[in-house]
Amino acid sequence: ISNFTNDFKLYPNPTKSFVNVDYLCLPKIETTIEIITCNGRTIYKKLAESTTNRIDSCQLPAGIYFIKSINQQCSLTKKFIINE
Repeated sequence: ISNFTNDFKLYPNPTKSFVNVDYLCLPKIETTIEIITCNGRTIYKKLAESTTNRIDSCQLPAGIYFIKSINQQCSLTKKFIINE
């Protein structure tokens, strides 16, 4: 059985001040959202509390980042860009 409960939409992309992580269905308990830099450093981590999660990114420098959604079954990573 394939498990797409971790799939999410990431927008706006590119962004300046915030990014939304919207799950297609309610994320499993203990699903975390991380922001990871290009060199693999985790700079942000929070529990996904609902289908819609807004993350403030205005403090981050412009560049390419990754959003990673992780739970016990799987993890999914998507790329996003922060503009100046």
